[in-house]
Amino acid sequence: MYETQYILLFLAGVLLTTGAWTDRATGFCAGAGVFVWLVIGFSSMALVAGDGAGGTDVYASTALAWLCFGNSAMHVIRLGIHIHDQLKDADEDAAALDPTQALDQSDTQTPQP
Repeated sequence: MYETQYILLFLAGVLLTTGAWTDRATGFCAGAGVFVWLVIGFSSMALVAGDGAGGTDVYASTALAWLCFGNSAMHVIRLGIHIHDQLKDADEDAAALDPTQALDQSDTQTPQP
């Protein structure tokens, strides 16, 4: 991986992190961020372990690799929160559309003779 590719991938990861935590396409940003940060982390680890066998242009740092893995873990957590929120909203929407509940509400609003 060349330096330009690494920088562009890192910028994509930063943008995905921003999107995941600011509610802009949260599900996509969180899911894609997991893979982007794992790729960055593994590429940094491969260079550290292989003494630059993958190329000398990429910044090789064990600390950076673990920081990327930590960021990937945070994306997994954010994806879990997003999925939980979506399922909770679906349950609330289903309860709102329950026909027996709608009939019960309409019966209490009609005047009794």
